[in-house]
Amino acid sequence: MSVSEVFAVVLSSVAILLSVITYWNNTLKPFNLALFDVGRVELTVNPYKAPNREPALLVELIFLNKGAKSGVVQDAALKLKFPNGEDILFRSIVISTDRTLQFSKDLAPPKLESFIGFNIPGRSSVHKHIMFVPDKPIQYELLPQGRFIVEIFAISGGDQEWKSYGSFAFSVDKNDLEVLEKIVFTQQPDGRYFLKWYTQSKVTEARETSIKSIK
Repeated sequence: MSVSEVFAVVLSSVAILLSVITYWNNTLKPFNLALFDVGRVELTVNPYKAPNREPALLVELIFLNKGAKSGVVQDAALKLKFPNGEDILFRSIVISTDRTLQFSKDLAPPKLESFIGFNIPGRSSVHKHIMFVPDKPIQYELLPQGRFIVEIFAISGGDQEWKSYGSFAFSVDKNDLEVLEKIVFTQQPDGRYFLKWYTQSKVTEARETSIKSIK
């Protein structure tokens, strides 16, 4: 076999290999979830626990499917390490569907939808603004002052076990609590409660550090 023939065979083999890899990546690669926070967390209360002000977090998460085949995210959860070292599980409850800023005196109730599992097509992402509340009753009304470490979990595809997708940290201070203490539940004649709803947006430590680097 001549040198030119060998070269031709090598080129053909490489082309076939590249075609197989491309086909795998674009068509056959299984669902592969990646999950990120966007660098902010909103402090608020669970609107379903009126008139108690049970602490809740609104966190925007980006769910990215790095595979070619579609897949389902079944649920998401957060594990919060409180300033005293206590670990508390927060479960998903609803998705916020309204980002309108409220500047009027009479704040409207939040627009929320029940959290349900969702599909992510191949090579695409989904953003969710999810409210997380304590999995079990806790002794806190609002979050105490101090530093919190939050670990992100999700369960997806046909998996039976939850998987950790990293963590972020934020701090609660006196000013945050002053804002959240304005949250008021007003009972209506029919027994339901009207919520004067506030949220306090916090930048995560990682985002704050990155901002300092460009000041």
